[in-house]
Amino acid sequence: MIVDAPEGITSAMLGRLYVDAEVGICLCRLLRDDSGRVSGLTVIDGNPVFVALAERAPRTADDALGFPSVEGDSLELYASAASGLRQSFTGYAPELSEWLRVTAVPAGPADHVILMIRDVTPERRAADALRGELYHAETRLTDLNHRMMNSLSMIASIIAMEKRARAEGAGLQVLERIEGRVRAVADLCRILLTSGDAPEIQADDYLARVIASASDSIGSRDGIELDTDLAPLIHSSHTVTLLGLIANELLTNAFKYAFAEGDRGRISVRLLAEDGKTVLIVSDDGRGMHRTGSGNADGEQSGGIGHRIVRAFVSQLGGEVVTDSARTGTCITVRIEGAGKPASPPA
Repeated sequence: MIVDAPEGITSAMLGRLYVDAEVGICLCRLLRDDSGRVSGLTVIDGNPVFVALAERAPRTADDALGFPSVEGDSLELYASAASGLRQSFTGYAPELSEWLRVTAVPAGPADHVILMIRDVTPERRAADALRGELYHAETRLTDLNHRMMNSLSMIASIIAMEKRARAEGAGLQVLERIEGRVRAVADLCRILLTSGDAPEIQADDYLARVIASASDSIGSRDGIELDTDLAPLIHSSHTVTLLGLIANELLTNAFKYAFAEGDRGRISVRLLAEDGKTVLIVSDDGRGMHRTGSGNADGEQSGGIGHRIVRAFVSQLGGEVVTDSARTGTCITVRIEGAGKPASPPA
């Protein structure tokens, strides 16, 4: 009889369950040497599924377990199960060319374990096939990103050629801005290609490239210094893209309109986390917005295309932009929700 069995449940019913189970089940006993150490495992009984599994494998004289060897099993593992600790592992059975999931649980008598063996080869092959498909998809995506990055770089180069063919004026200024925007996106593609499959990237790394690209595109001016102070913050690629485009617009404005020809001054770009928000600040000690006039094509006036683009990008990030301009210079502060995550320092 079964101890503490519910009324109506008999040993015959449980035996039927044992026989009809769709997984291999066997009762095993630990073998010990004269010193008491576990030296093997012998099968006492097994259900039909287990017997069929064992009969398919070559038998050897030292095959104490009675079923195919499975990579990852060990006598220590079965001894641990016999002592009361449930053990499970998945391993490859080379004699069957199959993957087996083995679970070992303690049986009633001392040094006895019950093993449950399930063929997981179909699931394993499906998982391997999925990994292969993912690998090919990632390879195609990487190739697409390479092509897109190269295409953007080629477009930027064509714009640069058009710039060189034009005289100073509104048309040249528009081309310079378009070139900066295209290069900002191309730089992001380059960073994404080197960051693997990470959904997040370091904002400071990307902004540093955008700043360098904007400076190279516009051209250095004698007497104008550029300072950067970028905190190592990690954001989603979407957020970093928009921050880079915002920085490109603001920096281009500062380079082109903050200082009169021959003036000396300083432009500063800062990125920091403050009160749970990410803050981007672009400032200069130039002549201020209201002294530059409104004759430029896309200048720093509040209605300029550049500022409309900035406000649109900030709105997408759910943030705010504050402009403070006076005779002593201009400071534009962008605040977006979320301080990002601090990047780990290099090892």
